[in-house]
Amino acid sequence: MKFPTQLTLFFFRQSLWVTLLGLVIAIGYVLYFQDIIRTNNDSFHLFILIHSIAIAVILGRFRNENFIYAYTRGYSRNQLYLAKMSASILSVLTVWLPVALVIWLPIRSVIQDKLFQSPYFPFMETGENILPLFWLWGYALLLPMFHYVWIRRAQPIPGSNGTVLLAIGYVMVVVMHSNFYRNPAWLQLVLVSVTTLSALVLLIGTWKCHQKMEMQR
Repeated sequence: MKFPTQLTLFFFRQSLWVTLLGLVIAIGYVLYFQDIIRTNNDSFHLFILIHSIAIAVILGRFRNENFIYAYTRGYSRNQLYLAKMSASILSVLTVWLPVALVIWLPIRSVIQDKLFQSPYFPFMETGENILPLFWLWGYALLLPMFHYVWIRRAQPIPGSNGTVLLAIGYVMVVVMHSNFYRNPAWLQLVLVSVTTLSALVLLIGTWKCHQKMEMQR
């Protein structure tokens, strides 16, 4: 199967406005937040949640004109699925990578030290290096769920509405993991294993639903 590069870019352009908005907000927050950013930072948890929902809403709708147009261009359902997931990943990386570089280079540490004269920097610089990876993990857990919710609700079979409750419960579990590094090592391993497996199952479920989707004008 040929990778649908043009179709991926077509979908990515649909989410570009929310991606650029998210980029400005995230970089502004990281540069000007004058305290140590920890893994249980509620502001970033909320940002990742809203950004993931926005991406899924924009790229996960199957009744809008853009998706129907792409569906009629002769792409297979597997190509449509791959393009949507790839566009979602591009949307995340467009925000995540610049923010990660601001922390890792370390632009944030220099600004906090020289501009704001923060007492925490540059001493706490290395303590924040794990944050981008933790945030990327959050995207990896939430995006598959929200994509699954959209396509599952579009299926003409009983129980579709229950996916909303499933999503709410899933988000609550992810939020409870916000104190991840305060848990013992064995529990950290369990949490990573279970949530990663859940994300993979949701991706497979979304792919299966894609194969059964029928377009209606």
